[in-house]
Amino acid sequence: MTITRLSLVGLLVTTIGGAVFAQPAGPPSVVGVWKVSEIMSGGAKPRPMTSSTGIVIFTQRHYSISQITSDKPRPDLPPKKEATDKQRADAYEPFTGQAGTYEIHGNEMTIRPAVSMNPNLMREGSFTTVTFVRDGNTLSITFKADENGPLLNKITMKYTLVE
Repeated sequence: MTITRLSLVGLLVTTIGGAVFAQPAGPPSVVGVWKVSEIMSGGAKPRPMTSSTGIVIFTQRHYSISQITSDKPRPDLPPKKEATDKQRADAYEPFTGQAGTYEIHGNEMTIRPAVSMNPNLMREGSFTTVTFVRDGNTLSITFKADENGPLLNKITMKYTLVE
């Protein structure tokens, strides 16, 4: 084979190979186990919520959240029979526990809880829409709206990929 023919074969292999292996760019994947790295409160003066921690798990279609969103550590509870309703409320209020399904359209994700610590989120038609950005092992989510309309205090959460 001549050099011209080798160049032509190389060009064809590169072009065909690129066409075969090139995939259309889709939305970034959120699938994985994510650990809270930062939560910023919403409102006019956003600030970090310093006692926040948690895990979010995304599969191809489902999610599960176990998360604390707080500016201060949660108070310890006395033994079960001694705890008052106020003590329980203060300890449990910053906890988010829910699971359900999600859909992605562009950089927006709509989550629909199937089960939640907050029974209001389990009502028919309940949803939350967030915008998100995936940058390598970092996922940033900003709450945008729910079934009642746009959210005024848009909390932003940043997560680090664990696995």
